[in-house]
Order: sequence, then structure tokens, then C-alpha cells
Amino acid sequence: MEPNPPLLKDVDIEHRVWDIRRFEELKEKIGKPQVVVHTSIIRIPAINKMKEQAYGINLIGTQNVCEVVKRHLKILGLILCVSLMKS
Repeated sequence: MEPNPPLLKDVDIEHRVWDIRRFEELKEKIGKPQVVVHTSIIRIPAINKMKEQAYGINLIGTQNVCEVVKRHLKILGLILCVSLMKS
């Protein structure tokens, strides 16, 4: 995904792309948002072809995002967006 998607050009939302599997990097780069929107996931059928990467992103990465939000006193909430549709 683009660093600044055109969809967000008219709203006050900062879009960032990171490797959420890296906890320390995520913790350092998160900044001071009020809310974190987590949209990263590998879906079926790709999950079956990239099992190690899917585990790292879907489980470890999501756990890292949740832990950073939990520890960060200034973040008010987390929105987790997941599509159950096949890709």
C-alpha cells in the first residue's frame, strides 16, 4: 500500500506502513496517536501458501500492535479491521 493513499488526502489521518512483527521498531515509531487502526492481515488462500509470514503478521504482528497500544498511555483506542472474505 502507498505511504499516503489518495483516499486519505482530505482527512486528518496519518497513514504509516511498518513491519508489525518487529515489536521494538513498532514501539519506537508509533508516535503519539489517539487511535491506532490496524488493517494488516494475510487472508485465505494466501495464508495457506505463506504460512510462516501469515503467522508472523496475523498472530505475532497483531499481538505486538495490541501490546504497544496497551502500554502507551496516550493512545485511547485500537480499531482492528479484518475482512473474512477470500482474497
